[in-house]
Amino acid sequence: MKRRKIQYNLVNNSLSAFISAIEIHNKPNIKYRYESTVMLVINSWELILKAFIRKYMRKSIFLPNGNTITFIDCLDYFKNMLMII
Repeated sequence: MKRRKIQYNLVNNSLSAFISAIEIHNKPNIKYRYESTVMLVINSWELILKAFIRKYMRKSIFLPNGNTITFIDCLDYFKNMLMII
């Protein structure tokens, strides 16, 4: 049950980050508009990749210190997965 809740939260947070990126991009007078949009989109991708890794690759996204893996680590998991296929 806990596994499913974490995946659900990752997907919801990813969606929220992506929607926030779209909203910030569409506002005309915000400083660092493009930089903020890029950061939110990258964060959205990171969260959805972590949910995918947990669900389909059955690997832990948590480090021994309690933090989660980085975006680069997520991409490395996929790179290794593609080499196997």
